[in-house]
Amino acid sequence: MAKMAKLRSPYLHLDNRMCSDISTDGSSIVLRSAYCSIAAFAFIAATCLFGCGSQPSGQDGAIGVERIDGTVIFEETISPNKDYTSSEDDIVYYTVRVMQDGSGTATVSAESNSGFFDPVSYQVECDGDLTADDVSVKWTTLMGNPEPSEDDQIAIAVVSVQTADDIVDERKINFVTRALEMAAEAIPA
Repeated sequence: MAKMAKLRSPYLHLDNRMCSDISTDGSSIVLRSAYCSIAAFAFIAATCLFGCGSQPSGQDGAIGVERIDGTVIFEETISPNKDYTSSEDDIVYYTVRVMQDGSGTATVSAESNSGFFDPVSYQVECDGDLTADDVSVKWTTLMGNPEPSEDDQIAIAVVSVQTADDIVDERKINFVTRALEMAAEAIPA
């Protein structure tokens, strides 16, 4: 038998004896196959658990907030820190929007460009079509003060929707904690 020359490779530093041992027992093929199977299983499991990143239809970019179709009845946007920041990029905006579809249901939604606030919405049953005069928003600080300061900025919107002649739905939306609180429901106007 002829002597085999040593293999030289910049990537593999094996001599012929090691290569012949690997190829004759077949264990490296089984091991390589097992690694590929594990990697494929991990990829499939990760795809199933985390999804591919697409949103189901009927939803916008926020989790749990449905896309609202209808007529905008009322919209108001404020900035709690516009007077206290020097950079245009640091200005935060809070928006309250009331929309109504044809069924008499109004949807109140709150949005912000702040990375700490996820959009929130709720529905209010109405007897008829709303107008902008049927909706009001009172903005306050966390301490309940209607006049903000640099240390006590606007954070809460008290949204009132007159749903019938003598019924008002009033709820607080906290833009800091993303809390939705029933301020008063079905109170006389």
